[in-house]
Amino acid sequence: MPHCYVELYENLLEANWRHDLLSNTTLFGNSFEAYEQHVSECKNLRLADSRKHILAISQFVKELPIDSRKHIVAIRQFVKEHSIDPFSVDLFRAFHGSSWHFFDIDPHLDLCDAKP
Repeated sequence: MPHCYVELYENLLEANWRHDLLSNTTLFGNSFEAYEQHVSECKNLRLADSRKHILAISQFVKELPIDSRKHIVAIRQFVKEHSIDPFSVDLFRAFHGSSWHFFDIDPHLDLCDAKP
């Protein structure tokens, strides 16, 4: 879900707001940490409310950001070795600011208690 609107992440989390569903979910998309930081800096209750599931689930998420520079170097090497059109390397830049999200939620936890 790279570069989707925050509402789509909220809808995904709300629709799967159970430990057994989220624990079996891996998400590739926008950084939840960036959303948290934005809410923290703005100190806006309406903004926080629009991201309530992202904020509530953050304590149960392992976020692994995509290191663009590292991956671009690897892609350039692959392109060079395999004589691929160099313009295809630009496609990777479409994933800047993206992260992998892995959910680890205790099966005995009621996620309703985790909502802000």
